Amino acid sequence: LEVTPDCMITAPDIDFGSSPLVAGFEPVSQVISLTCTKNSSFSIGLNDGLNASGGQRRMISSGHYLEYEIYKSSTMERWGGTSS
Repeated sequence: LEVTPDCMITAPDIDFGSSPLVAGFEPVSQVISLTCTKNSSFSIGLNDGLNASGGQRRMISSGHYLEYEIYKSSTMERWGGTSS
């Protein structure tokens, strides 16, 4: 039996809800989990996503964009992409 180095990442779906105004959205917190075989080396990183513009993450729906950010823990330090 040979055990090869491997990692599994688990990231839950996020429900942002709905709001008629951008200011109506509350911050959303989730946990990303990583499980690796013993002694595996790994690095986790994020890019700006598929709809980014000028280093700003954006989601799209019906041709309309909404800017968003992903932060490390509760530090408000941007995770990945432009300032990684």
